Amino acid sequence: ADKHNAQVPEYLTKELDAFSTRWQGQVFWVNPPYLPSILEAVLHKAANEWRACPERTAFFLVVPKWMGARYWQLVQRYEILHEFPAGSMIYTTHARNLHGGSNLQACPDDADRVYVGPTKWPVVVLHLPKMKHSIVNITPTTIAHLRLGHCDTKVLRKLLASGVKLGAGKLQLQHVCSHTCTGCRIT
Repeated sequence: ADKHNAQVPEYLTKELDAFSTRWQGQVFWVNPPYLPSILEAVLHKAANEWRACPERTAFFLVVPKWMGARYWQLVQRYEILHEFPAGSMIYTTHARNLHGGSNLQACPDDADRVYVGPTKWPVVVLHLPKMKHSIVNITPTTIAHLRLGHCDTKVLRKLLASGVKLGAGKLQLQHVCSHTCTGCRIT
């Protein structure tokens, strides 16, 4: 970013290597250049920086939805907040950045900005939120669930009925699965 296109008070510039700075302890808005190698590096960097300080770090990233690109597998770490379809008018620039005349559409929210054209592909807004709490108490049911390869409650009931000692203490067989148990949300 630069002083003409920055959307927030603090931003990185071309002169400052973003990959050599710490991305921790704040909420970050990232709209990287749409080059697969840079997108992959940004998604890795954001996830690694978040892991170093999850209680105080969050990310919002804007990336193209190129599902065949190598970086796309990294998207599973993030929540997709919104998807803009191809052809969306989402990118703007200051009108003063244009050289010569232009018939670009004015941005209704900011008279000094104009749209630079529709997106050529779908674009997603990703979110990696601050961790709200740390796990300090895991139930015996969750321990058994994790020890046995993330099995569901039906499997745990069958094992208990057959006399298998699970070594996890007294189980309260509430519903557990890989999408809702506390332990499975830690990645």
